[in-house]
Amino acid sequence: MKLRDLLSKLIIGTHIFFVGDSAQCIYGFRGAKSSYVMKLTCIDTKLTQSWRFGPNIARVANLPLYAKEHSKQTTENSRSPRWIPYRVQGVRKEEEEGGDSVRGGLVKTRSLLEDWKQFKPLTLVGRTNGGLMVKAMDLLGLGELKNLGTVDGILGSYDVEFHQSDTEGGVSLGGCDVEYHQSDTEDKLTSAVVDATSKNLPKIHINGKGDMSGTKKWGKAIKQIRILYELFTNRDETDYLPMSLPSTDFREFANEDPVTWESFNEICLVKEIGTYVMAVEIVNMYKQNTLKAIDAFESNIMSSKVSETEADIILTTCHSAKGLEWDHVEICDDLLNLSSTSYMDSLGSTIRHPSFLKVTPGQTKSETPLEISKGDTRNGWQFALSSFKDEEINCLYVALTRAKKTLCVPLSIKLFLQDFDRFHYIVGTFKKDASGECGMKVPLSSDESMIILEKMKQKLTKGQLWNLYYDLVDPLRKELDVQDESTILQSLFTDCVDESMAVKLETEVKS
Repeated sequence: MKLRDLLSKLIIGTHIFFVGDSAQCIYGFRGAKSSYVMKLTCIDTKLTQSWRFGPNIARVANLPLYAKEHSKQTTENSRSPRWIPYRVQGVRKEEEEGGDSVRGGLVKTRSLLEDWKQFKPLTLVGRTNGGLMVKAMDLLGLGELKNLGTVDGILGSYDVEFHQSDTEGGVSLGGCDVEYHQSDTEDKLTSAVVDATSKNLPKIHINGKGDMSGTKKWGKAIKQIRILYELFTNRDETDYLPMSLPSTDFREFANEDPVTWESFNEICLVKEIGTYVMAVEIVNMYKQNTLKAIDAFESNIMSSKVSETEADIILTTCHSAKGLEWDHVEICDDLLNLSSTSYMDSLGSTIRHPSFLKVTPGQTKSETPLEISKGDTRNGWQFALSSFKDEEINCLYVALTRAKKTLCVPLSIKLFLQDFDRFHYIVGTFKKDASGECGMKVPLSSDESMIILEKMKQKLTKGQLWNLYYDLVDPLRKELDVQDESTILQSLFTDCVDESMAVKLETEVKS
């Protein structure tokens, strides 16, 4: 029932309770926009405790919420209501995992796929079917077909053999080793890959039901890949040739003239059409072997119809995962990349934090030359998230909150936090240099730093980096209770504890 129809039938004085989370609104393309939730005039009561997971997973899941809070979605939103910040609290009690007591859940940066038998059923959550397809093809051994073509996509003369082995040679795939040797028979290559998929490899289930989800949605994605492969191979000896794309499968190109492979990619880039990114990536990766990989995927996954209860691996898009939960979850790399989401100094406000290396009268060289700002007015730094398109960051938050016991984050999360750790270390060197500890000259705010932001295309000055650090990095470190000598990565992820981040960062700075 539509909301307006419900309201028209209510008796005056009736209490109405709305339960929803604008940070989890990911169906804006169906009209379910977060602005509708935020426009409600009512008493707002937060339900922030989650019994699904513990505090370790919660701390990582809060990263998208931190980015939302420090972006135009909260600070200056003229086109829709402002998002009211909150943080989720994980209150699930400690679990016994593999005989070890794990308090708050396990959070990892290294893929769980190599040890999928230990974590089965393992659920892979992705933004698109294409992103999940890449993971599934690798699991089936089909990812090795990516290495069998030249730059032009011509098949190399290689054969692939899968066999049980305890040796360290080859590429281990759940107990199967992959070896390559010369062969003159292309058909033997294909049959070897397809036959191997039934040998000691995981049973894979596709989550979702209905025409817009599950296997039916995957069928449409595969059709798009087949069409794009035809576009990719539509060329003569020197160049790509134009081709008309069916409007039923490529709605954005319904009014476009025939396109070539190159012009298709250019239009997607200029118009920021992200729908076909993974389909294009699959064709680019597999080139002339694309149809072999797709055929094997269809016959071994789509046609097998493995149920969720018997599955070793579950594939689900973020939208199909909404409202669901699993013990062990790995997030694919096709969700919003916070490491490439740039920062902008466009927030006009009065800033109160240490001014850049401001020397006070009579201060000695051994003292750290800092003093608290009296209220400098400048533009503050924030995440460059759209003020009215919030579904990408919301999808990331939804994905990170599906796990109950074990969560593996995408590489982009690690790179994002690595950047913040790098900023922390570099700003620390400014203070050491200014104190005279290393015999270096006092840095000036106008000096160039070593940091280049993607959208600015130029190095930040040390003053800009200082301000970015105190606007975004320092508040996050305090929120996560990260000690000054430690890194965010080491405080969040158990598999990063042994990484000598300080040594790596020191090497980068010196180089």
